[in-house]
Amino acid sequence: MTAPAAHEDPPAYGTPAPWKADEPPAPPGPGVAPPFVAAPTDRDRKTVWIGLGIGALVFVLCCVGGIGGVGVFLAGTLQETRSQAKQTVSDYLDALQHEEYGTAYDMRCADLMAQESLRSFTARAKSDPVQGYSIGPVDISGSDVLVSAIVRYSAQGDQDRRYVVAGSAQEAGGMTICSDG
Repeated sequence: MTAPAAHEDPPAYGTPAPWKADEPPAPPGPGVAPPFVAAPTDRDRKTVWIGLGIGALVFVLCCVGGIGGVGVFLAGTLQETRSQAKQTVSDYLDALQHEEYGTAYDMRCADLMAQESLRSFTARAKSDPVQGYSIGPVDISGSDVLVSAIVRYSAQGDQDRRYVVAGSAQEAGGMTICSDG
């Protein structure tokens, strides 16, 4: 049998207790500086509310400015698309009017060129040449850009045409004619 452990007196006041490996050390006593200083408290709530109000006002102004900037950007993009589409149709009809059939053919999108050869396109264009034209309004619906025009042909006279234009001014190839009538 083992003898009961002798009663040990607690250490005297002010002397550290023996440290054991499985317990963290005791926190430091009074007079030790904390690892960080606590933020001062503002007892005047009026300045806190003024600061929050100014912050909210700046936030709202930034949001309104961002939304306005996006609106201006989109409006400018639509205007640029309309202008470029009109110019593309005008260039196409100018080429047909001046009998530059190769230039007009190259302004068509790949799908139209695959459906008709340059020779066939030239023969068709020569059979009833363009005498003049007037560009009408541009309609943008979804991804389609439709340009209306009144085209004066030598045999058929004035004809209402709607040209589908694809691409964008920012692309390397620019806009192309994807439907000519």
